[in-house]
Amino acid sequence: MNRIRTAALATVLGLFGLEADARQMREETVHFDEGQTTVELLDHIVGREAVTYRVYVRKDQTLQVRLDPSNPGTYFNVYEPDKGPGDIAIGSSDRTGPTVPDTNSFSTKVSESGIYKVSVYLVRAAAREGEHSRYILEVTAGDVQGEVASASNAPAAAETAFSGPEFYVVNVNSRLRIHAAPSAESDVVMHAGNGTVFRNLGCLREADRTWCEIERPSDGLTGWAASEYLHGESGAFTTLVGLDETPYGHVDGWNILVRPDTGNGCIAESTRDGVQIQIGFDPVDDSTFLAIFTEKHMGFENGEHLAVLFDLDGDAFVGDITEEKRPGFEGGYVHVTNPDFLMDLSEKETLTVKPAGIPPFAVSLDGSKAAIGKMIECQLAQM
Repeated sequence: MNRIRTAALATVLGLFGLEADARQMREETVHFDEGQTTVELLDHIVGREAVTYRVYVRKDQTLQVRLDPSNPGTYFNVYEPDKGPGDIAIGSSDRTGPTVPDTNSFSTKVSESGIYKVSVYLVRAAAREGEHSRYILEVTAGDVQGEVASASNAPAAAETAFSGPEFYVVNVNSRLRIHAAPSAESDVVMHAGNGTVFRNLGCLREADRTWCEIERPSDGLTGWAASEYLHGESGAFTTLVGLDETPYGHVDGWNILVRPDTGNGCIAESTRDGVQIQIGFDPVDDSTFLAIFTEKHMGFENGEHLAVLFDLDGDAFVGDITEEKRPGFEGGYVHVTNPDFLMDLSEKETLTVKPAGIPPFAVSLDGSKAAIGKMIECQLAQM
């Protein structure tokens, strides 16, 4: 870096982000506890990994960032709304200047409201050697004059942030507009129909309404929606969504989920009266399936085959279930190749299950017609 041309090139690459170094990018959203404007984030990176932190800042508020790393080759770039790695940064923490009074310290009063990005990375030499860095990133977004707020200069309600439930379900009669920022005047980044499920990334109380940042689990796309059109669903999905399932929608008491392990097959799932029922697509086997799990102890071993009679309002068929145990439930899956099975099922009211050797039990199919329709919509979206 002691040659003028090399230094100039390094400056250009730093200002235009990290793409030239083929970084492994990870994004995180910064949230503040209620009534707070500063948060400390403990994180780490290895080698070519870089982490981009997204933080919402209002016009005329001050954005401050301080980095305390274990590896001296760790720095960050700051980007304006709609910008990020690959674009011109408004500050690079390895070079002092108007917004960087000291190395790894940034401060500026922002000129527009929006989501600013802070990208933390290791310099090329350290990244290529696979070096590791643990760090504390302190982010402040708000009034930071260092004076006690009075009635005249107290932070407005718009500056109060809070978390809320883990998931939200859209509750609208038509389609919900989801914006790039917590404002009805900001760009619309996507639309969502009634029953669509989003992961909650945190909410912000504005003067006239509350806005929540939400993430679409299927592709990670994020945006802001007015909270009055969102229904909290922490309990409905927390126990159902793990590494193997991603929420897509919720309708009439049924959760619509995507299962990557079956080629992004969509399923409709509901638990009622101690019985969990699943109806779904299995693109790998090019079939549909019916799964029944009950809280009752069935007395069979994992992997054991079990003949079961299924009665759908008087229409009966026999299926072969492979016993599967999961926390609190026992049951299994029956694969069906009949293309009319889903439509037939959607018209039924009650499914009675009659496993060999144990008493029969029934499960209501209320809402299955709407659930199967939503499940078909989900499957089409995976193509």
